[in-house]
This record gives sequence, structure tokens and C-alpha cells, in this order.
Amino acid sequence: MPKIHSQGFTLLETLISLIIISLILILSFPLFHIIHDVDYYEELSVRQMFTFLQEEVNRGQEVAVISNTISITDAVNRKITIEQYENLIRRRVNLTGHEVLLQNVEAIHLTNHTRYIMIKLQMEGGGVYQKNIHRAGP
Repeated sequence: MPKIHSQGFTLLETLISLIIISLILILSFPLFHIIHDVDYYEELSVRQMFTFLQEEVNRGQEVAVISNTISITDAVNRKITIEQYENLIRRRVNLTGHEVLLQNVEAIHLTNHTRYIMIKLQMEGGGVYQKNIHRAGP
């Protein structure tokens, strides 16, 4: 009786290997998602603050930038100030109250232009955001 030497892969071995590789890939994709979870909370918070600030400037009668503080006089003659307080951006009305618009701010830089106010925020985590807040037309 001649000896049969089986060298190479059989169909059964190939199918078992394919199933094992498929299981490993299926189970590893959720792990990659957990490891590479991107946090958009900071960016969303900054965008929301910029939108709120644009609406505030649009509703204001007078807008002035004085030493990194935005002063807005509204239709009922209230003085609204947007300023940095410690690591916060806060909103005050008639120099009273304390409404937090944004947290974890390292620095704010305001540049006054004729048609817009350029705001540059540097966050404590290292993120830098910039936005031009356009003034209402004359």
C-alpha cells in the first residue's frame, strides 16, 4: 500500500482559518472605536458660544471692544458685557450676574475691525478657535 503524503492546506483547514480571522476582525472593530473615540464636546461648546455671541451682537444697538471685553448696549438700554473671568467666558448684564458661556478657556483675544470683531480663543487643552463676529449694517 502506497503512502499518501498530504502536504498543503485542505479545504476544511482553510474554512476554519477564515472563520477564526473573521471572528477576530468582527470583535476587534468595536475595540478600535473605543480606543479612537474623538470628543467633540469642546468644539461644540465653542461653536455654540460663537453663535450666541453673534446673535447678541445682531440684537445690540451699540457694540464696543475695550481691553478684551465686548460691551453691547441692547434695545432697552441694558449694558451687556462678555468677558473672560478666570478660565471662563461670562456674560453680565448691567455689571451684575454671572452667566457662564464657555469653560476651560486659557486666553481670549479680541480684535476690533470696522465690520466685524475677530475672536481668537485658546483653550486649556491646547485647542485654538477663531471666528469673525460680523456687526449689523449701518
